[in-house]
Order: sequence, then C-alpha cells, then structure tokens
Amino acid sequence: MKFNRFEYESVVDGLKDWYLFHDAGAGTDCVVILHGHGSHGGQLLIRPDLAPWLACLDRFGVSVVSPNLRDNAWMSPAAVSDLSRLLEERKTRHRWRRIVFASGSMGGTGALIFAVRCPDLADALVILGAATDIGRYCNWCAGQTKPVLKEIHDAIRSVYEGEDYPLHNVCVHAASLTMPVWLYHGGADRTIPVSEARALAEILAGKEDFHYHEIAGGNHDSPLSFFQQGLEEFFTSPGERSK
Repeated sequence: MKFNRFEYESVVDGLKDWYLFHDAGAGTDCVVILHGHGSHGGQLLIRPDLAPWLACLDRFGVSVVSPNLRDNAWMSPAAVSDLSRLLEERKTRHRWRRIVFASGSMGGTGALIFAVRCPDLADALVILGAATDIGRYCNWCAGQTKPVLKEIHDAIRSVYEGEDYPLHNVCVHAASLTMPVWLYHGGADRTIPVSEARALAEILAGKEDFHYHEIAGGNHDSPLSFFQQGLEEFFTSPGERSK
C-alpha cells in the first residue's frame, strides 16, 4: 500500500497538521484509522504489531485515512471540526461508498465520539477498547497512580471545557449510533476500565447490528488482534456484500 502525506491548516485556530492517505480509487470504501494516546498519524506504518492491519486493509482494497489530528486530542471539539472537514472534502472528491472507523484506545474513543457528533460520516465502527463517557473517564484517570493515566487526564483537561463533556458523551448520545458497531474490550484492561465498554453495551443491547465481545482476562492491547475480525464481519455480511 502506498501512503502519501498531506498537510492542512485548521479553520478552527490555524493549527498546522497532517494526515496519511492511501487512495484505492474512486468509488471505494474508506477506512479511517485514529491513533492512540502518545502516538501519531503514522503509527500504522511504524508499529510492527499493526502490520496485520495493513495486510487486512490491502486485501479489502480500501482507501485509508490516518490523521495525526492534533496529537493527543481525544476527539475534542476542534478535532471533530478538523476531521469532519477533511472527510467531507475527500468523500466528495473520491466518491467513497462508505466510511468505516477501525481504531483502538484513544483512537477508538475518538471514533465513537466522532460517530455520535457526525453520524453521516461514519457508516460502521470497529472499536478496539475505548472510553464511552469522556468526562467520567477523565475523572477515573485522576484517581490513578499509573503515569500514563495522569498524562491522559491532563491531555483531556487541556482540550475540553466543562460544557464540552456532555456533548461528547457517547453513552448519552448512543441513539446516534445508527451504524453497525463492533466493540471489543479486555476484561482486565487497566488503562481504560472494562466498565466503560459495559456501560455502552448495556445501552445498545437491543440494537440488532451491535456486536460486543469482552475478552476474558484481556489487557489494554488484547482487542487489537480483533481488527481483522471486525472488518471482515462488516465487509462480508450479507447486507453489506450486496452494496
């Protein structure tokens, strides 16, 4: 797969940022990969553990967008604005059929938040460990001693105002998740507690195209290996195969 880097300037505050793009041609589906906390838009190309993701994406023949998106933005209002503008422009230009988000950790959290804020730009979600209430998760991080959790707490606090939390609360706005959703979470995750996934799973329990898989004893990275499974189930399901 060939990726090109594109730079842009945010209309929100003039921030200069970038994203990687693999163009599989007009009329294809696009998969959006959002990176985790502490990583950048190029994680897909430099992390050995994500090499199977590249092979999977190549096999499906999809276009891919991997944005840097303000580094550790946790899908803040500014990040939502930047990403929606980017995807709207590319979708129009390349006539994508569908946009699928497949991401984990901060990326999975961001994908869920983006989907409830901009549901018209998300046709399916494969979420590999994520927080579902950004305010609650931030408060949980504040009470932990693990250094990375303090970093996450400070990062969230730096990009969110108090009134933003309810607008970006996936559990509160779960009715906007009208698209198919695959949610995976490690049962022993110590970075994002499994209670975050269970809260959303309880709300979406009656949704026909919601698929929840809790990995018994799994840690924070355990869901990453389900990237291929989630995409395969979406792309090969009878209803999607005919589209």
